[in-house]
Amino acid sequence: MSTADARRLGINLSGNKSKPSASAKTSRTKCSRLPANDTQTDPCEFHIDLPHDPKPKERPRTVLDLGAVSSAFVQAKGNLNAFLELVGKGRSRTYTPKSTAEYEKLISVAAASAMKSRRPMECAISVEMTFILKGDPETWPISNKSGDIDNLSKAVLDALNGIVFIDDRLVVETICRKTHGERSRLKVRASEARPTQPGFETS
Repeated sequence: MSTADARRLGINLSGNKSKPSASAKTSRTKCSRLPANDTQTDPCEFHIDLPHDPKPKERPRTVLDLGAVSSAFVQAKGNLNAFLELVGKGRSRTYTPKSTAEYEKLISVAAASAMKSRRPMECAISVEMTFILKGDPETWPISNKSGDIDNLSKAVLDALNGIVFIDDRLVVETICRKTHGERSRLKVRASEARPTQPGFETS
């Protein structure tokens, strides 16, 4: 069979390297995104009875490092401008508020227990979170003290990072609910994101 006949029939003869089609190039480009797995990964699901209502993620706090300020004062030797310049050079530190750190630790411990020594998931992740605040189930938790749902979910995702999934960039879907109940609780379910899940759209 001649090369011309092979090309006409769409056959690639040994030794003849055909150029990749545009669709093939596009396919390889799309592979830079994490594809949905064909195998199902066991979900991680847990409930926590909380000693308080679910907490929103607090912003990191930045304070002056008093030790560094004292050192700058000594180095400046009474020169105000030198002192101010030294203070402005990294003489502060940033930390996570204690209440946020303790709350995230509580979630991390529960998540680690639910994972049962499994390695963190490395696929695309869907996370469902239900925040139950103590109150009348017939009413919605929308007071100023209830926290906004973005910061409530942020605290949970940060607590799961490195335990339930290797990196929070893998989270492609979050489903959050905030409601009232008889006691303060947090419900979390992290599972592999599937294209067939309700609400998945390709258009």
